[in-house]
Amino acid sequence: MDMHGDWGTLEESFSDIYYNAQETIDNVRENFDIRRWYTAEGKDIVINGVHERCLVQLSSNPLRELTDYRKIQCPITADVRRGYYVEYENSVWIIDTNVADIDGAYFSARMSRCQYILRWQDKDGSIVERYGYSSDQTKYSNGESGNSIILVGDNQYGLLVPVDEKTKTLHRGMRFSFDFDDADTPDIYKLTNRKIKLNDEEMYDRGGTMQLSFSFTEFNSDTDKKVALPNGRTVWICDYKDYSITEESQKYKIDISFRGKPMIVSGGNAKNFKAILQDEVSDSNPQFTWNVTTLPGLEKLVTHTVRDDGSIDIKAAYDSRLLGTEILLSVSYKNSSQDLYVTIGGGI
Repeated sequence: MDMHGDWGTLEESFSDIYYNAQETIDNVRENFDIRRWYTAEGKDIVINGVHERCLVQLSSNPLRELTDYRKIQCPITADVRRGYYVEYENSVWIIDTNVADIDGAYFSARMSRCQYILRWQDKDGSIVERYGYSSDQTKYSNGESGNSIILVGDNQYGLLVPVDEKTKTLHRGMRFSFDFDDADTPDIYKLTNRKIKLNDEEMYDRGGTMQLSFSFTEFNSDTDKKVALPNGRTVWICDYKDYSITEESQKYKIDISFRGKPMIVSGGNAKNFKAILQDEVSDSNPQFTWNVTTLPGLEKLVTHTVRDDGSIDIKAAYDSRLLGTEILLSVSYKNSSQDLYVTIGGGI
């Protein structure tokens, strides 16, 4: 128990002899500050982009001093949370434990050295990078079920990453490269499990981490591409989409759908033609433009009406001059178009 110097006399109260709670905290904090500024354990590190002076400690067990773990003790004014990245010794580390408040004097936590960078493309086309602490999960896996067959786990990875707005979008089935950046045919792994609530302290506004599991899958030369990052490094990105091809310059494949043959009966009922985009587009209701071209002098004999659903009805009047002629039906969407020749025939 901390005491004020000498014992004093019996007439003195306990508050005169012993440190009170706040004095004890102040004393511990003062001792902590001396250690972090004036001992070999004091290190300059960067926590979530903020420079701090903290204590960084190896394990007291000589057999574990070479592991990729460090204990850190940070000033009580620092913003330290589970899942935060720490820059130390030219490496990126991740805080992977609860952050303990030591009686209001300082924070204490553990950090692990990250061994891999998980990269993927987000919905806006940007390449996202997250450092992670990796582990071989082959010997721990129960396998993956497929119909009535259990596929025994083989070549599986585990990766610990922070919980943030980007990692929340990760979902099962996404594919990633786990290989050297200069590999000609990289090993590809798909995300098979995500344990998101084991160490997520978001409800307490204290950060969090999620454990991801990956299983070996096939390389796809059509969708898995080498991509140059802004720093000049070239890396593998799975299921990559080239967003440098703007929507304005993109060519779309359009099909014209109709019943039966591409023929209209002269004097018969109107025939409906519908445009169908074969490419996925962001428009929920794509707007098509139709054009109907007939032989010169016969334009008034062929009429058309565009429906609210974007399809077109074409009707040919009864006239012998139309028999055997063709209509050029064209439909366009943005900078793409499709043509169809429609024959005008006689009724049965």
